[in-house]
Amino acid sequence: MAPASARTMRPIVKPVIPSGWRDLRKMRMRALAESPMAFLSDPAAESAWSQAQWMAACEQSHWFIARIGDSAVGLGRVADYPDESPRLHLEAMWVDPPRRKQGIGLELLDYAEGHARGRGETALGLWVIGGNDAALRLYESRGYVATGREGPLPDGRDEREFAHQLT
Repeated sequence: MAPASARTMRPIVKPVIPSGWRDLRKMRMRALAESPMAFLSDPAAESAWSQAQWMAACEQSHWFIARIGDSAVGLGRVADYPDESPRLHLEAMWVDPPRRKQGIGLELLDYAEGHARGRGETALGLWVIGGNDAALRLYESRGYVATGREGPLPDGRDEREFAHQLT
């Protein structure tokens, strides 16, 4: 467990640039190993990615990592879907289990929403996989509402889209 001083510090959330691909890979592999059912990715496939693939991932989506001191404690990305409304979606959000319920998820949401506002967007979307009740509670507490878009996943689970109007 982290020292009390580390538990009370606010995380610093920063974007991952291509030269930081190793940090992204490490956090993403931690997230996929700890919470495989929360994501639609194949951990084996992503673990086999080359340096070039990780660097490309940093360039194609806006990845960000939350840190407290030297410890990475959370992760997320904002992806751009030009043909959808809302255009930007928060994806791949994950908080290290010992750090959950300490406001890190809110900090990641703040960062993602700020990024969307900075791009001139008025809404941010996201999808929640059925059974991820903790994530759903977090998003609803911040004003995310169901858009009515939902559907089954190949593995039989369902997902629903939520969106939040940014002010």
